[in-house]
Amino acid sequence: MDVTDPQQVESAVAHTVESFGRLDILVANAGIQMHHEDRVLHQLSKMFGTVPMTLITKGEYFSCKYALAQMVKQDEGGVVILIASITALSGMSPNVSYSSSKAGVVNLARHIAVHYGPKGIRANSISPGPLERTPDFDNHPDPVGRKKEYLDKMPVGRLGKCGGYSAVYNVFVH
Repeated sequence: MDVTDPQQVESAVAHTVESFGRLDILVANAGIQMHHEDRVLHQLSKMFGTVPMTLITKGEYFSCKYALAQMVKQDEGGVVILIASITALSGMSPNVSYSSSKAGVVNLARHIAVHYGPKGIRANSISPGPLERTPDFDNHPDPVGRKKEYLDKMPVGRLGKCGGYSAVYNVFVH
């Protein structure tokens, strides 16, 4: 599914409701780091058209838009969990469009919490740190150096694991 296409996202929400009768939980996790082209700000030829910014902002926005419409219609509350990134809060990543977009995800969760909370819809964002292995790991110009750099900064001496956040999701859902 292309989460930047509003019709595909709307169809996915409709399919979920058709299959399960309702929609109570949304976990929106759109993101990609393009290490070869998303760098520090002055090196970008364009920022607002970059793949990470387009994917993250549109993906999270459309997912929330259509899921929230369904939750409001059901009038029984719901839970929205948005996946941001530690880079949204730290400013440490040289990938400016990725980290800026993820900062927007944090604020989107705040917006939803404030404006949909009275309807019983809770919203939170999770900002994971560096993960042990991601789909784009090998696309980094220096994956081994990147891993060492991250490990040197980790107080616990290890990177996160994909799927290691399920306990956090569970807390937010219940």
